[in-house]
Amino acid sequence: MASSGKASRLSHMRKCGMNCGGNSRRIVTQKLGLLLLTACCIILLRYSFSLSECSRRAIRELEPHGDPICDLDNPRTDFCEMDGDVRVVGKSSVVVVTHRHPRNAWRVKPYARKADPTAMANVKEVSVRLTGSAEAAPACAINHTVPAVVFAHGGYMGNYFHDFADLIVPLFATARQFHGEVQFLIADYKIWWLFKYRNIVEKLTRYEIIDLDKKDRVLCYPHVLIGLHSHDDLKVDSARTPNGYSTADYTKFIRMAYSLKRESAIRMGEQAGEKPRLLLIARKGTRKFTNVKEIVRMAEELSYEVVVADAKFEANVSEYAATVNSCDVMLGVHGSGLTNFFFLPTNAVVIQVVPLGNLEGMAKYDYGDPPMAAELHYLQYTISQEESTLSEQYPRDDPVQTCPEEGSRSAPVMAMPVASIAVVRSHQPGGGTMASKLRLTRNANQPRRFRFVLLILGCLVVTVTFLVVSKPQALVLPKLGFTPSLPPPPSDHDAVNGDDHGTQGAAHSEESLQGEKKEMVVDATPKEDTSLHELTEESGARADDLNSNQDETRERLTLPTVSNYTIDDRPQAAGEKSQAPKRKPLCDVSDRRADICEMDGDIRISGSSSSVVLMESPRTEETEIWHVHPYPRKGDEACLKGVRKLEVKASSEASPCTVNHDAPAVVFSTGGYTGNLFHDYSDLLVPLFLTARPFDGEVKLVVTDSKSWWITKYLLVLQKLSKYPVIDLDMDKEVHCFKQVTVGLRAHNEFHIDPERSPNGYTMIDFAKFMRSAFSSEREALLNIEDLAARKPRLLIVGRKQSRVLTNTKEIVEMAEELGFEVVVEEADAGSDLARVGRTVNSCDVMVGVHGTGLTNSVFLPMNAILIQIVPWGRLESKAMQDYGNPAKEMGLGYLEYSIAIEESSLREKYPRDHPVFTDPLSFHSRGYHVMRATFMDDQNVKLDVRKFKEVLWKALEHLIQ
Repeated sequence: MASSGKASRLSHMRKCGMNCGGNSRRIVTQKLGLLLLTACCIILLRYSFSLSECSRRAIRELEPHGDPICDLDNPRTDFCEMDGDVRVVGKSSVVVVTHRHPRNAWRVKPYARKADPTAMANVKEVSVRLTGSAEAAPACAINHTVPAVVFAHGGYMGNYFHDFADLIVPLFATARQFHGEVQFLIADYKIWWLFKYRNIVEKLTRYEIIDLDKKDRVLCYPHVLIGLHSHDDLKVDSARTPNGYSTADYTKFIRMAYSLKRESAIRMGEQAGEKPRLLLIARKGTRKFTNVKEIVRMAEELSYEVVVADAKFEANVSEYAATVNSCDVMLGVHGSGLTNFFFLPTNAVVIQVVPLGNLEGMAKYDYGDPPMAAELHYLQYTISQEESTLSEQYPRDDPVQTCPEEGSRSAPVMAMPVASIAVVRSHQPGGGTMASKLRLTRNANQPRRFRFVLLILGCLVVTVTFLVVSKPQALVLPKLGFTPSLPPPPSDHDAVNGDDHGTQGAAHSEESLQGEKKEMVVDATPKEDTSLHELTEESGARADDLNSNQDETRERLTLPTVSNYTIDDRPQAAGEKSQAPKRKPLCDVSDRRADICEMDGDIRISGSSSSVVLMESPRTEETEIWHVHPYPRKGDEACLKGVRKLEVKASSEASPCTVNHDAPAVVFSTGGYTGNLFHDYSDLLVPLFLTARPFDGEVKLVVTDSKSWWITKYLLVLQKLSKYPVIDLDMDKEVHCFKQVTVGLRAHNEFHIDPERSPNGYTMIDFAKFMRSAFSSEREALLNIEDLAARKPRLLIVGRKQSRVLTNTKEIVEMAEELGFEVVVEEADAGSDLARVGRTVNSCDVMVGVHGTGLTNSVFLPMNAILIQIVPWGRLESKAMQDYGNPAKEMGLGYLEYSIAIEESSLREKYPRDHPVFTDPLSFHSRGYHVMRATFMDDQNVKLDVRKFKEVLWKALEHLIQ
């Protein structure tokens, strides 16, 4: 039984083992089967995919034209390329291709920062549509024979690094293959960008740049690329670039574009006596060196010639490129200024100082790898905690210093914007030749490179300590000079004529045009038999004879005979003491433009008697009397006919006061040439600013010859000068009593302020600021080009209705808009709402107009804006500069002048080409102001040559950038 049971168990175990083994083998077989099935599916899928690819290739082979392919897989940019009949519809940003394809549309943003939603939010989308026949596509308006590249100016334009990484380098990689035979179509067009990098753009294309957003016509091309080839930041991958271009090829192209002289850096020992030049990139914001002087001194001790330059975005790229190219070593803290390494000669050295914050990887990617790819040497120095200003903001145990990678993960920009750097000093023993001190090897990735960097920097630091201790006098200040400055204020001009001054302004205009200086003889001999001296001009000319020859009038014109006060000749009684006057004369008549009377004490002004009386002691029997015209156009009889003469005297007798005032008074006339915009400013507003502004509102304005419409028009200005209502002297019957009175207005040259003669040193810049403040203008200044990064520059064309009219304004507007300007056309005249005009002018960056009073509104332009004056035919350049050119420069504006040619003047339709109008225009000047004005100013219109004038607008952009 026992043996039988055992045999039964053994038999069962064998069966079980066989079954269990079978199950295990079955499981393995199933797993292998699944793997084989998966492999079979993969093979089938790949086979199906290849069939699909074959089908697509077959379809493409059957199609009549090249296949438009949009590559949407590149992580940096979307890129489309197409051949055949390609039609670009500008304003709608649509590219239509006559083609048959399974997919009939793509939408791309042609800017090389695809993965950055912030950047791409500012980029316009371009649509690519396919159509089966040419008839279904929009008809061509312009046919081109060269290819086109479509890209966008949006994104991060205005940041120097991104200008190169996102646009210039990709544009080179895309367009250089065409060797200039390509046209650029740009969305989100920014004309300032094109002008800033004009040297580069003009080397890539020989054709006009097209603003895709403004072009409403259909442009047809045989080959179109949408988007730009983009690899890594600031690098060109030769394996992925047409024609195999590399980063080194790009740097050679850049040096060629800016005509840089040096292709290779200095070689030590080959050029005796020549020092290597070190460029220290300065920063004004964050990540700046705080001990620049020490670094400069240390480098100069090491036999470097040091240049310190602030890499501002608005700096002139050509000038900065020349500076960089002249150097052999570039040193700077991690930042966009290091982008300028492209201008360095081959084999030069880039030293990047990396701020605290675990930024080494980013620093090497941004400014380490690209220089090495450009055949430059690269050194990297990471600062310690002691060299960062973060040590002053955070304790030593703060994670910002102990574990910066944590800060980087939570706030990646924390360390960069707040830190500045001070390079630590130490002592360098020993001497040696310059060559031994500067043994630099070409960059590789070996670990010994980092030990060598530390050795070099340690030597430099030791030297700095030695200099500070033993030779502090070795400190040398860097020479700066990369920021363009405003031109110095022009010198005064003797002529006092303005433009469009009315027919009454003839006497002085002729003198300024001919450039002649005629002396006026002042008879200063006292007339003892007279106690009354009229301060009016004695002239044999008739005041109303405005058509007489002005030379004759000028020769007959003399200034008045002047005596300061009357002398009492009565014999003295016994015991009577003579009362010698202790004060200066009431009036100063020495200025050629205006007579000014200033007095303190008990002053009484009576409108009915036209008198201003300074009360004196009854014992003073002498009476000082002056007759003045309180309008600053002295010597112009025609003008002064409309100005009331006031009697200013010192006397012991006057009417009793009816109204007493605590504030001082300024008395002036709104007669003369008021109503002419130029004279409103030149004769009244500027002189009134000079005279009343020093009182800071605590002054009362007393007006004779008052014109209510003039007061209303300039009410905001008057309210800015005075806190009190204007007193109409002619209509007021009261006797007003003041403690301080000024009769007349201080005036210098036309539309000009001489700081040396003005109260508080006022300048035309101060006057322009005052006017903008009076009308609450929003923009005080156009600070730099970044102001234009998010918008188009605004161009104001000042229109005219009568003479000197621009007859092709529409053509000028179209040309300016194609350049990228937003254009505004405004007609300015005496009746215009000044507040509205001021807002319009202040919103603009460039103002253009033919010589005329409308240009006076340039006072509302923000500082650094541009005024372009178009000078009509007739040798009027001197007058144009005096009236509007010099004042513009004195107000802190850029100024450009465009003198028209004969072909641009309407005079060619009235006179033969051999007429003196064209051959001898100065002869008309010599015949008198009225003849000159009637010929060249009142009877001439202008039709600009837009191709020539286009260059002037380019220059305006250059001024804006600089």
